[in-house]
Amino acid sequence: MEAVDRRRRFLQPKEGTQLPGYTGYCPQYKFLIGLTYGNVSAKMLKGVKHNPLTTSDPGQAVGPRLVHLPEFDGTRRLTEGMVPGYTGYIPRKRYKDAGTYGRDSALSINEFWGDTKGAVRADRALRATVAQAPRMTPTASQEETLEKMNCFMPRKATFLEDKRSFLEPPMPGWTGYVPRKKITEVGLGRRYAVVAKNGFCEQKDHMDRHSSLRNTPVTLERNESPDEDETGLVDRRLYRQEGMVPKYTGYIPQRRYEFGNTYGATSRSLPVCFHDKPTFGSYIRSQSLQVST
Repeated sequence: MEAVDRRRRFLQPKEGTQLPGYTGYCPQYKFLIGLTYGNVSAKMLKGVKHNPLTTSDPGQAVGPRLVHLPEFDGTRRLTEGMVPGYTGYIPRKRYKDAGTYGRDSALSINEFWGDTKGAVRADRALRATVAQAPRMTPTASQEETLEKMNCFMPRKATFLEDKRSFLEPPMPGWTGYVPRKKITEVGLGRRYAVVAKNGFCEQKDHMDRHSSLRNTPVTLERNESPDEDETGLVDRRLYRQEGMVPKYTGYIPQRRYEFGNTYGATSRSLPVCFHDKPTFGSYIRSQSLQVST
């Protein structure tokens, strides 16, 4: 400050003129051209009005009294004298504008603690009023109340009746799993309800057939007689004579060596599909017997 006073006494500037050398921000300074720094600063400060401080509360602007602001004790977070740069949450601080950080923080904390104490007092008064009020007595006994309520409630459990059958097809739009829908001909050219019903029915037959074979004794004898009933084995063939569904992503033997046909025509031309035996192994054995004879 002594250096500034010496410069002022030496330059003897006009009233309101600031000394050159200030590197901070000056409002509207870049819009005034052709004058010296001192004349520009004096011209800008002519319209600035300063609010006088109150004598009873020096150092603070006029405002509400902070009666609910707690003192800083080292343990609380929301107290007086908040340091600028605090990044924590201050209640109602976001609604305060055009003030310093300390003043806006103090006002926000004071309002918050005042409303909190008022709410606590109102809650205690309500609890005291409830505790002093006479206890209400029921007009009917518990047995009579239950008897009246049972007249409007079903006596039988209704949630058991909502259990649906496994074979009932789901509604169109259901995104769950439907057995045999994508890998067989079940899902081709039919409505969703029909596809779902056929898929669940085939899955049920498959499960029943395997459950019936679970307790059947296993024998290692093989019957090669031509009179053997092989209709069940033919129905369970994966590679059928009518070909495979175009969306089938499984392995088809020798398909990689066929070109120039559609997916269905290619699968129907392969030995694994066009043979009439119950299994591909039976077809291979019959071919080997023909070659040997």
